[in-house]
Amino acid sequence: MENITIEQVGTQLWHAIRDILSFELINHKQGSTKIIITIGTVLLIAVALIVTKYILKGIYLVITRRFSDEESLRFKGVYNFVSYFVYLFVFISILSVSGIDISIILTATAVLFVGLGLAMRELFQDIIGGLYIIVDKTIMAGDVIEVKGEACKVIEITLRTTRVITREDRIIVIPNHKFITDVVSNYTQVTRIVRAGIKIRIPLSENLELVEKILVDAAKENTHVVKNPKPFVMLDNFGEYAYELSLNVFITNSFREPRVLSSIRFDIVRRMEENNIHIAIPYFKIDEGMRQQMFEQTKDNTSE
Repeated sequence: MENITIEQVGTQLWHAIRDILSFELINHKQGSTKIIITIGTVLLIAVALIVTKYILKGIYLVITRRFSDEESLRFKGVYNFVSYFVYLFVFISILSVSGIDISIILTATAVLFVGLGLAMRELFQDIIGGLYIIVDKTIMAGDVIEVKGEACKVIEITLRTTRVITREDRIIVIPNHKFITDVVSNYTQVTRIVRAGIKIRIPLSENLELVEKILVDAAKENTHVVKNPKPFVMLDNFGEYAYELSLNVFITNSFREPRVLSSIRFDIVRRMEENNIHIAIPYFKIDEGMRQQMFEQTKDNTSE
């Protein structure tokens, strides 16, 4: 008797759960086709998307476990791009397995997009721009680009926007269509090594060869300066009172270029002080006629 009662309760409970899962949230009929979305369908979609999320996350962790931080940033853009289509594929597949005619939904979606196309033109431009960036690899996570005259590092690329960080650690969100319509400078697309320069003026009385050695040695001692290509010094011009030199170095971390160059400048000053070499200071040469004229003008002002 107890077994029969338990079996009956189990059967009733199952029927109750089945009735709840079969409850129709949407029941739309168009001609010979029907679209029926039940609570069970919604729960199945939710569970499938959650499982897909964790599977994709696991795949991401396995692939990127041996990547450097920069390589992980680059891969994340591709990962986000692929994830959108995986979620869309899972969503459509669940609807199809549930017996829903996908063609009607796709037709309705197309009509909706046409209707919203004018109102959301920039949004679609951003999405197209995001697809273009990810497929064409014009810009990738980790690249150093120029935004409004300021060097920024790309940290994330999504379908709609690209996030960059400035040298002052400020985050800038850029709509992706800007990368299609505007000219963008990418400092690191071809190579991670970029050339940077430090300009300096040395009095004409100083030993130019010694100064060149000091500049090159200061550059070589910096850990951010690569060994090859080697740093070199150029004599840019003969000024009225000084040699105008430029120290050219090749660095791997172009995003931190100001800090790297500042470190090299400090080292240059220290080495010059050790060798009793001075940096040229502008001065004005006053001849005897100008001196007499200034003296008379000062005397007239005093008498008044």
